[in-house]
Amino acid sequence: MNNDFIPSVDDAHVAFNNIPMNLSSDINDVVLPDEMVVNAVTRACDFFGIPEVPVINAQGVCVWPNESDTLNDDVFGFNREQLMNLGISGEDSLTLIYTHECAHRTLQGAYNDSWEEELACDFFAGVHAGLDDINIDNFEAALGSTPGGDTHPNGALRANFIEYGQQVAQELSARGIEPTFDNCLARLNKHIEEKGGLITEYRAQFGSMPSDAASALADGSDIHFTGEAKNATMADVEWYEHQARISSGSEQAHWIKEAQWARDHLKS
Repeated sequence: MNNDFIPSVDDAHVAFNNIPMNLSSDINDVVLPDEMVVNAVTRACDFFGIPEVPVINAQGVCVWPNESDTLNDDVFGFNREQLMNLGISGEDSLTLIYTHECAHRTLQGAYNDSWEEELACDFFAGVHAGLDDINIDNFEAALGSTPGGDTHPNGALRANFIEYGQQVAQELSARGIEPTFDNCLARLNKHIEEKGGLITEYRAQFGSMPSDAASALADGSDIHFTGEAKNATMADVEWYEHQARISSGSEQAHWIKEAQWARDHLKS
């Protein structure tokens, strides 16, 4: 691993926010060895068909896209301790983490909103998992445990976009349609629009709220994941209940409430 320089994380797309890190240097390299990291980065870059770039030890897992008109000057950040704290231990989950970072490289300038870009990158990690039959459990659990904030969505919302990316890849393949970057991006943007109410609700809860959305909530708007009552399905109920099982505290209470709402408004 290249240790020659450690750029400022301020200019990077950080994979995880507000995650405590132990920066001691006595961690045994047997866990997440360099060879595994290199293989994961190769798989992630190959998925998008973009060039491999240097991986350096840094204060967190991240990517510095640098100039937006080229992919050749990007740099990946790697932090073994942070990944271990998150429970990442295998090449598949590490591959999906760097797929997320590679998505930042390919989406440069596509989104002005940091939450939407993070969710887009989670979605493309899910697409990679769906196409290459990569188990998402470890990756989803790691991101699902992260708190929300100004720049990163909360874990339950990120898990939704990972699962949706996997679903889109499998669905298109089953229909004999080649999943491409463009047709997956179109599905992603539609999903962001459809889930706008839930995103707005979570922004309010986790402190990243545009003023117009905050005003809507202040006016007493009742925002639900599925939008209008007529759109509630058993799939919605099952997804809410799944989120309740993998969350806790106030977030779990929210999903239990949403599941009950969906059951009460199931489409006949």
